Amino acid sequence: MNLIVHFCYEALGHSGAAKQAVTLIKAQDRDRNNNYDHLIVSFEVKAKSVSKSKLADVNVISVPRSFFQIAKIVFELSKQSSAFHLHGFNFAVILLSVILRVKCILKTTLLGEDDFDSIRKSKYGMVKLFFVKKIHKNIALSRKIFNVNSCYVNSEKILVIPNGVELGRQENVKSNDFCAVGLICPRKRTYDAIAFYIKNYLKIDESKLYVVGPGPEMSHLPEFDIGYYRKCLELAATVEQGRVVFAGNLNKSSLNKIYANCIASILLSKNEGMPNVILEAMSFNCVPIVSEMDGVAYEIIDNKINGFILKNLNENIEFSDIEKISIQNFPREKVDASFDVNKIALIYNDIYKSKK
Repeated sequence: MNLIVHFCYEALGHSGAAKQAVTLIKAQDRDRNNNYDHLIVSFEVKAKSVSKSKLADVNVISVPRSFFQIAKIVFELSKQSSAFHLHGFNFAVILLSVILRVKCILKTTLLGEDDFDSIRKSKYGMVKLFFVKKIHKNIALSRKIFNVNSCYVNSEKILVIPNGVELGRQENVKSNDFCAVGLICPRKRTYDAIAFYIKNYLKIDESKLYVVGPGPEMSHLPEFDIGYYRKCLELAATVEQGRVVFAGNLNKSSLNKIYANCIASILLSKNEGMPNVILEAMSFNCVPIVSEMDGVAYEIIDNKINGFILKNLNENIEFSDIEKISIQNFPREKVDASFDVNKIALIYNDIYKSKK
């Protein structure tokens, strides 16, 4: 009964929540006092049957998104599980965890999508919230999510725990390159990130912008918009070839090389839960330039100290100011102090063990 089952969506595709689950599991495995085994159950759009695989050496069971298939796997795993850890809302798992009396830990991943106010407004919202109130703990990635969720659930059941990342390797010299990492879609405002780079940093000698994220090969992802993707390509084509590079969906090793090389990372999303790509970039001392992201940015970045928060997209951040922050290693120090996954893993271990 020492198994923790992590539930998420599209673990084998482009899922930040799934990648965070893997990062957390790896950190817990490194802890000598950890007595838990871990398994990921992934709800996959393209899955036609249950299958097994591995993701970064973590066992993964892929399940079609049907209630019958989910119920079957949940029932089987409930017999050997200490807890279900949901990285995103899934009513079937929550319902069954309550019925089967399995400890359920639900992480709210994105304001406006799976916070409890959004759940209330969804189909059968009040029924869903009835069962949510019976789970063990709700994890809010930010204070803003906590404030929303606490309107529906006893605040004692809610803990604010940010995402965590591993510290990246230290580079003595950064290039003049920038990166914009994430799904290319309207919510992420990738087009605006490209435009921001062209307007403010194209003039810098030998600088490039690496746009990292899946393209048409992952068109099944809910937020992907082929028209928007082509619009981004068209904007990139207005400047000298090779200055804006569409790198595609990279593996972790290749992405880390870009973080290590780039002096800054641009993310101008309308809203985020807790953007892993910014935490990852900062762990490599890559200076974040971000939008307010509906307030979440202020819970990650100390503006003009370890990164920059834009109140509007017409602001300009001088390259010399970016260099000053980079030289002093302030982004990396911030991650080490507040978002070290090894420290966060210890908090989750206590939650798995707790009875309250």
